[in-house]
Amino acid sequence: VRAKLGLARGRVLRRLAPPNAPESAGPDVIWECDYASQSAREKDIARLSKSPEFDEVEKHMDTLLRKFDRAMFEPRN
Repeated sequence: VRAKLGLARGRVLRRLAPPNAPESAGPDVIWECDYASQSAREKDIARLSKSPEFDEVEKHMDTLLRKFDRAMFEPRN
């Protein structure tokens, strides 16, 4: 859906952990996307918030997740 809206796809990272690792060891999956600036991220979010199709995807994903957190990071030089 992001690509159909002309937005970056980002990428999904899956945790590699021993089979007996506790769930509290961290997230199972991380989706990440690079933005040129905070303004670019805000425009991305605004575009998504106007998309009924993305809203449906989000609702479905909520049924598949045990926990969801949103965080932002920046590179350190």
